[in-house]
Amino acid sequence: MKNELKSVPNNKYECCGCGVCEKICPKKAIKMTSDEKGFLYPKIDKNNCVNCELCLKHCVFYNSVRKQDKNVQGVYIAKHKNDKIRMNSRSGAVFVACSDYILENNGVVYGCIIDKNMDIKHARAENRKDRDKMCKSKYVQSDIINMLTKVKQDLNNNRKVLFTGVGCQVDALLNYLKIKKVDISNLYTMDIICHGVASPMIFKQYIKWLEKKYHGKVTNFDFRDKTICGWDGHMESAIINNKKYKLSYFRELFHTDMCIRPSCYNCKYSKVKRNSDITIGDAWGIKEALPSFNDNKGISIVISQTKKGNELLNVIRKNCIIKEVELEKFMQPNLNKPSKAKGNIEEFWKTYEEGDIDALIKKYGQVSIKKRIKSFIKYRIRKMIYGRKIYLP
Repeated sequence: MKNELKSVPNNKYECCGCGVCEKICPKKAIKMTSDEKGFLYPKIDKNNCVNCELCLKHCVFYNSVRKQDKNVQGVYIAKHKNDKIRMNSRSGAVFVACSDYILENNGVVYGCIIDKNMDIKHARAENRKDRDKMCKSKYVQSDIINMLTKVKQDLNNNRKVLFTGVGCQVDALLNYLKIKKVDISNLYTMDIICHGVASPMIFKQYIKWLEKKYHGKVTNFDFRDKTICGWDGHMESAIINNKKYKLSYFRELFHTDMCIRPSCYNCKYSKVKRNSDITIGDAWGIKEALPSFNDNKGISIVISQTKKGNELLNVIRKNCIIKEVELEKFMQPNLNKPSKAKGNIEEFWKTYEEGDIDALIKKYGQVSIKKRIKSFIKYRIRKMIYGRKIYLP
């Protein structure tokens, strides 16, 4: 078909896999399918495509231009007053405090979960039990496609909605709702400072590798288990046959930045100003900027982007300790620029193709002796400083 490749971006660096094109195609000619690396991309049915190019016209990632604009409402650090809630969260539990407000007002919360099959995906929650599944880090790309229409339905039913995700997912939702002419007065959006999203396929292969290695089914996986290392460490854990295993293999693969989606190297949202109402992440600058605020249980950086963001901040003050700070002291790399691979990407994927997950872990998933020694020294120093046991990887 003439000009068929113009229907969607044919450059993988220009597609974030949000699936909006599938949802808005008037001929249902687009289907999101996984490529050889496990990432979703639009596949066009040539027989149904009429080259209307609506998908290309409305592709928010393809049409976005990355510009730095630091005109935000305010920058804060925050931590939940309930330590138990904070320990079950990725950082300072700001998400929990905000989503509590939404749920208390008969609202709905959307976020990323790991389901019983160890699949990473977005889900919908109307209660705290389901919402709690959305807490903690997930470093794998989640599928939001089925949630787009659910958010639309909830807003049309006059429900308050909090949607959380990485920058491209939030922007995709806002774009979809704009196309569908949905009133977003009751919508609150929260995006997470993102390092990049890893391949779902690699993660599923890793789970199978763990099950083979430890002779049992993985029933729970924590990408960053604070109970092992505290907040400033980064150790993962898996529950297999009711036993917890402390691990770091996937962490090492992820930190190479070679298993993340190609569009992450071209991220349009690696900047301070986002299209969400509120941006959250780890307040990694806390140890130097305000050590008295840090207790190694998790501190969030919170960037209010809009008046709705300010509204959420005002609401959660009863449950959180919040302090306004200077952004420069808490800047993260991905607030300035996209992630960059720490090695040869083609070689990484060739290793996987030729030797599967075993070869990847052997080559990229091991912790070097030098790193182990460095971590041990840091542990000893911090133990002397704090006078208590603070774990490090």
